[in-house]
Amino acid sequence: MPRSPDEEAFAAEGAALATAILAVLPAWAARVVAGRGGPAEAGERAGRDAAAGIEGPLRELFAADVDAQRGNPLAVVRSAVPWLTAVLDEAGVPEVERDPFARDHFPDDRYDVVPMTWSDLDESLIEPGVRWGAMKAHLHMARHR
Repeated sequence: MPRSPDEEAFAAEGAALATAILAVLPAWAARVVAGRGGPAEAGERAGRDAAAGIEGPLRELFAADVDAQRGNPLAVVRSAVPWLTAVLDEAGVPEVERDPFARDHFPDDRYDVVPMTWSDLDESLIEPGVRWGAMKAHLHMARHR
């Protein structure tokens, strides 16, 4: 079935957001690992490896029809956490105390590195992330009134 102009714009916005997310992951990982007392260089490498590991699922999510998108991009990004955890484990960094919400929702995130918002990754993702979400809501509402 052919896509509407709105659907085409939504797909293009998603592809651009995926590219932006993947571009910031190495710097985010380096910053997070260093902030927990680990080696920033190893964090950056982990971020590059994580970007390669999540690229397929991230692009698949953004390429899917709006009604087929069951997850969200931050959930896909959160699947990058094990790469950072491995670096922190290897560096012997002690685990951190986490609040009950974090423990309940992200039990494997022993270092409290899960990004909760676009700004946790990079400020540059806020506007495109919000724009993508608004476009998704618009398409969903237009289809299901």
